[in-house]
Amino acid sequence: MVLTLKAIKNYLEDNGLKYKKLDLLTNIRTDLGLDSLEVIDLLIYLETELDIELEIEEMYSINTIGDLDRYINNHQSIS
Repeated sequence: MVLTLKAIKNYLEDNGLKYKKLDLLTNIRTDLGLDSLEVIDLLIYLETELDIELEIEEMYSINTIGDLDRYINNHQSIS
């Protein structure tokens, strides 16, 4: 979780996006205000930062940072 939160925080700061708090319940779209293109950009950023490969099609069911963190942790354990 720590790596995911840190990477998301870095992405937001690097792109000048403001946020109030980041935790597992933070909704990527509504709480962070990311549109669909920004979500894709975030995922590409996470792939690079965390050295993983994400399936973009599966990301449509991910709403919160907690969902994303679980997906990344499950994906990393399979790889």
